[in-house]
Amino acid sequence: MPLTVNIDVAYTAVNGTVMTDPDVNVYNTRQQQHAIEPEAAEIEDCGAKRANETFAWNVPGYSVAVLEFHLA
Repeated sequence: MPLTVNIDVAYTAVNGTVMTDPDVNVYNTRQQQHAIEPEAAEIEDCGAKRANETFAWNVPGYSVAVLEFHLA
């Protein structure tokens, strides 16, 4: 699923963490506490961006994602 964000300040990098699994029925239990764990998101090197530019990223389906923008 494409995600597009308009950023009104300049940034130098984007990092992210994502939790997902190809099987949408997987979940953590007391017996399987590590079935789904946070992983580094695969984000291409976007380089420095000026203010008011658009950031686009394909979010994995059925996931929880957190993006961190490093401001210039």
